Amino acid sequence: MNTHEKKLEYITWNLKELYAGADDPQIFQDLQKAANKALKFVDLYRNRVREKSDDPTCFHDAIKEYERIHLLGMKPYLYATLLFASNTQKESHVKLLFQVKEKWILILQKLIFFTNELMELPDDTLLTLSDKPALQQYRNFFHKLYVKKPHRLSEIEEKIINLKNLSGRDSFTNFYSEFLGSLSIFLDINGRKKKLSLPEAIDLFNSPQRKLRENVMFKTLKVVKQHGLVFRTILNALITDHRVECHKRRHLFPMHRMLIENDLGKHTAENLIKVTESKYSLARKFLRLKAKMFRNNVIKISDVFAPVHETDLNLNLHKAQKLIINALDNFNPLLAKIALQFFEKRWIDTEIRKGKKEGAFCTSFIPVVHPFVSLHFGGKLKDLLTMAHELGHGIHFFLASENTYLNFMPPFVIGEAMATFTELIIAHHLLENHTKEIPEDAILECLLDNFLLTVFRQNLITRFEQTIHDISGSRQLGTEELCHIWWGLNKELYGAVVEIDSSYQWGWTYVSHIFRDHFYCFSYVLGGLLAHCMYKSYQTLGLEFTNRLIELMKMGGSRPTGELLKIIGIEISEKEVWLDGFRIFEDLMKRYATIKSIQVSS
Repeated sequence: MNTHEKKLEYITWNLKELYAGADDPQIFQDLQKAANKALKFVDLYRNRVREKSDDPTCFHDAIKEYERIHLLGMKPYLYATLLFASNTQKESHVKLLFQVKEKWILILQKLIFFTNELMELPDDTLLTLSDKPALQQYRNFFHKLYVKKPHRLSEIEEKIINLKNLSGRDSFTNFYSEFLGSLSIFLDINGRKKKLSLPEAIDLFNSPQRKLRENVMFKTLKVVKQHGLVFRTILNALITDHRVECHKRRHLFPMHRMLIENDLGKHTAENLIKVTESKYSLARKFLRLKAKMFRNNVIKISDVFAPVHETDLNLNLHKAQKLIINALDNFNPLLAKIALQFFEKRWIDTEIRKGKKEGAFCTSFIPVVHPFVSLHFGGKLKDLLTMAHELGHGIHFFLASENTYLNFMPPFVIGEAMATFTELIIAHHLLENHTKEIPEDAILECLLDNFLLTVFRQNLITRFEQTIHDISGSRQLGTEELCHIWWGLNKELYGAVVEIDSSYQWGWTYVSHIFRDHFYCFSYVLGGLLAHCMYKSYQTLGLEFTNRLIELMKMGGSRPTGELLKIIGIEISEKEVWLDGFRIFEDLMKRYATIKSIQVSS
């Protein structure tokens, strides 16, 4: 039975623990309190940062108050963001998000002077502030300011950019989510006409029924093609916005900002992208193996990430929860205890419904409010591992909440490594305890598919972004050109192994990170490879590694990326670490081929 022919159990967020509803007056009262505190902060510290730099106690008090303002003002912002994500089509949610964002930006305008004046301090003063005992916990905060110093703008320019983003970048990204949420796909499922939302349609891309997933992918691509003008316009606007700001901030290339925020160098990033491209042959080897299990030994683009056999596990939510909690408890009871709260306290939204924000994600803005997870759970093994991935983020944020606001947010690359590692905990536990219901070959296939998706495909997306951002420096991109670039990069990855329908040239339109988070997909590539190396270390070191890992997660963003990874014995720039990840993929592929009694071709 198809997951869309029966009512799946689901959990939705309990947002009333934040505010009673979109019309709760406390939302704007909290924003007003934050605004009042910001005004007092300006009176106390504006034009006095340099003189206060010799007074660690006073400086510490200033930073603490700066954090308190953010904790107070970002709670309404978090609520409005979550409410919008729960239903992008509800006008009251759209209205509230805009109103809250506007008021929060006005508060930030008052606070900009503080970090700007800090960055005006001499380099040696800025870097040695954390030598003072009262300020040691903010060492990474000062380090990040030092790194960003060459790219800072004047206070007036920073304020203009903030206001510009409200009606520019932020409006376009919100419109993108609203527009995707409004799309409908019509098709016949087992003789019955169905009207599907985009999340419902994308969920069927991984259906075990081959004809169904091929049909729904074709219909979805046909719908997005009809709106090519909209997607092209949104993307061009966002790329131009990024290019203009990068130029203004003196960033050296489009990906530069993302890399410095993660303490990564251009050389490391480009080397990893090239190494991954050199391993595309491994992806094609796996797909040739997978093709042998399809009719006529042909694998289509709609088959690439889908299960081979036309059977469906149909995991209900209770079963999925139990599998995840048991696996985490076996790894470390603390992680299981944290994960269980997401289900029991409704910190997770699993429903597939029209209007809900696309994709799976975990949102956490401030350490005083727990994280929230969202995904579209359809009862498949892939959905189980997606849930594990997002809960991995949630566990990480929860443990990091021991930190202050400025030390809370982990680097993106570390976050994705932790989330993918959580997937691996669940998958390997299932492998060790495989059953007739969840057989070994299905788990291995899912692991291999996820590596293909997390490392190889995200590398392709990163190259797509690099290409279109480079071109945008000289001209606007047309829909035909965008489709041609996407098509070419997919052919480079899949070669002649995969039969790609021409409609797939529109596949870029629903990759939300391309629109919303420029170059974030690189975090998946590096994080995915790191996670497999981390699991290998865990298999060798056991409890010692587990304790180090929890220590790392508890540190949040209080240390640079490289320092955090050294806690678990990993050097991020070592090529051998990345190659280890690809060797693990190849070993999994050989194990899968042995079970299937199929020879792995070169």
